[in-house]
Amino acid sequence: MLGAIIGDIVGSRWEFNPTNDYDFELFSGKNSYTDDTICTIAMADALLHGSENYGAYIHEWCRRYPHPMGGYGGRFAQWVMSNHPQPYGSFGNGAAMRVSPVAWALDDSEEVLRHAKLTASCTHNHPEGVKGAQTVALAIHRARILREQSDGKMSGEDLKDLLICACNFSDYSLNIRKSDVQNRFDETCQGTVPVALWIIGHSTGFEDALRQAVSLGADADTLGAIVGSIAEAVWGIPEWMKKKALSYLPEEMRVVVREFHNRTKHHKPKTAVVYGVEYSNPDLETWKREDVPAVVLTEEQYETFVRGYVPDWECRYAPFLYKGWLYITRSGFWLKKFRFEKRGDGLFHLSEHQTTDKEAGRNLLQEILIEGYFEPSLREVVMSVIRGIGTCPI
Repeated sequence: MLGAIIGDIVGSRWEFNPTNDYDFELFSGKNSYTDDTICTIAMADALLHGSENYGAYIHEWCRRYPHPMGGYGGRFAQWVMSNHPQPYGSFGNGAAMRVSPVAWALDDSEEVLRHAKLTASCTHNHPEGVKGAQTVALAIHRARILREQSDGKMSGEDLKDLLICACNFSDYSLNIRKSDVQNRFDETCQGTVPVALWIIGHSTGFEDALRQAVSLGADADTLGAIVGSIAEAVWGIPEWMKKKALSYLPEEMRVVVREFHNRTKHHKPKTAVVYGVEYSNPDLETWKREDVPAVVLTEEQYETFVRGYVPDWECRYAPFLYKGWLYITRSGFWLKKFRFEKRGDGLFHLSEHQTTDKEAGRNLLQEILIEGYFEPSLREVVMSVIRGIGTCPI
């Protein structure tokens, strides 16, 4: 989440005095934290306390700091001052700038989306406000996973994957011309989040992304916060920038940042426990992306696949859900993983398909089906998936 805070601080002096100078001074005596940082800290604090009442934490932290640089927006200021605050139908970009902590604290993408909605809807409960928050959270979470799978360095294909994932979810278009958004102050989610994603797609690193965001001459601090939150997950943050940004924060905010960082350090254990059996950690495997053909499951089929079963000594093959992926294993080895998304037709469509080298050059999945290890209903579902991806000639 520190990326959002850095983006906010770097952009703060240019919020009402926009610049198009790419080589602007990143940090100065004219920079400070704004409401974007305060709200981001509030999200992290709520997560540290295991609370889903994000509105209460935003309310408390904003009242604690009533006069940040740039102040609070009109309706949000009224919300802060109210003793009984209620959501007010906003689709402002404030929903998207504060959401980043949930994408670092939670591993399951569905939980990330659920919590992102909660962080927005206490104030910005308009569908566009919620979607903006969810899209940013999903982008950060996706970048985090891809970077972990790539040993800390995302490729150009990974970045493309991230942007496609975010756009498929949101229906945002990244067909953006710089001339259409430069020097345009847009405080809406639908006017800011696509621009942030577009900037990420045209950047080469964390600092470059922030410079492009701020020098666009738009809503500098909030666009900087959103871009910074995603850029952190894509490229990481230079150490000197972390230290410099933290020096602008009061000690109680620094405490939250440190505690949140320590609580959410993402390490990769060497093993994962599945059905009580210790497997190698699938995050440490080398996964190869495969083509994604048109494979569709009904809700009943999908639930059957997700439910899987506990294999006994005669059945060494197991399908099951782990960290948002549907996996198939054999004798403790990971073979394939699938991700399905539910679309407007009510069906579950295959959206991602990856294979490990344990499966390459073998017909293990065909063997699974031929030998009939699965119960009939599960075997039927798995067979339809394998047939669909072109692995099984049965």
